[in-house]
Amino acid sequence: RQDGQAQRNAGLGSGVIVSPNGYILTNYHVIEAADDIQVSLNDGRTYKARSVGNDPESDLAVLQIRTDKPLPTVTFGQIDALRVGDVVLAIGNPF
Repeated sequence: RQDGQAQRNAGLGSGVIVSPNGYILTNYHVIEAADDIQVSLNDGRTYKARSVGNDPESDLAVLQIRTDKPLPTVTFGQIDALRVGDVVLAIGNPF
């Protein structure tokens, strides 16, 4: 900005909780330039998150939030059991 103030940008992304103790899988490009990461759950709870691992090449990032109660997690399926019409989620760079 011209007035010497730093411009603050905000971005949005999605992810899934992969462990009850707060580990979240998301895309790296969602958090790569973030100074502050906030995670909002479907029930309205919001947590400050920290990046605990990432792989820019595959566009994956792992975040962690701290909570005093176990969190619901995504259930991973087996590719052999997929059927037409099943809901799936793809995270990462397929190339």
